[in-house]
Amino acid sequence: MDLKVIRTRNWDIVNFDPKRIELAIEKACEAIWVQDIAFIPNITKKIVEDLEDSIWDNSEYIVWVEDIQDIVEKNLMEEGYYYVAKEYII
Repeated sequence: MDLKVIRTRNWDIVNFDPKRIELAIEKACEAIWVQDIAFIPNITKKIVEDLEDSIWDNSEYIVWVEDIQDIVEKNLMEEGYYYVAKEYII
């Protein structure tokens, strides 16, 4: 199932844009001086797949921005980018 919209912290429903995930990870990398950011598109693809899998069971569920953040953190840590994950969380 394609992820088309998400719910923000203030309950607005907005279009989902994976580029925002890439930008947030890139900013976390920049903050801790990680120069090799070639991994970002691949990990973003995995994050989107995980998000889509999470809504497969319940097609009525609208993903919250917090759900996205949790999955981003999980994927960064699973891939060994612990310091990026830490900075992303902050």
